Amino acid sequence: MISLVPSWTHHYDQFWNTLRKRNLWFIKLRYGTVAMLLLVLFAAEFILSIKFSPVQKQAILLITGSILLYNFILHYARRFVKTEADKFNPIHHSLIQMLLDLISLFLLVYFTGSIESPLFLLFVFHMIIGSLILPGIVIY
Repeated sequence: MISLVPSWTHHYDQFWNTLRKRNLWFIKLRYGTVAMLLLVLFAAEFILSIKFSPVQKQAILLITGSILLYNFILHYARRFVKTEADKFNPIHHSLIQMLLDLISLFLLVYFTGSIESPLFLLFVFHMIIGSLILPGIVIY
């Protein structure tokens, strides 16, 4: 079984502190993402006169609401995440955040037009951010 925690991190406190700070930073960014999604939905509809179908509107609002919900849960749960290498730790917390964000991004791209949606470029950004936080073996 592949270990998510590299052996050099077991007694390297600065790594764990940095990872905890980055996890909190991404949680705060996600609150901004929810606000931007609502702003984009409003601006596209009323300023740019882009007509979304009722299914698209409901899906985008549901995805935005679920992002907000799981972000509240992640924000609350981060207090209980310890920096013990052999138990649930900030690397696992980061991985859960990345997977939830990847699923949300996939659904947003799907409901906004698939490959024709400009949001598909965020997949590249998502992988770059993941490679900055998680160890290489996890990113592969």
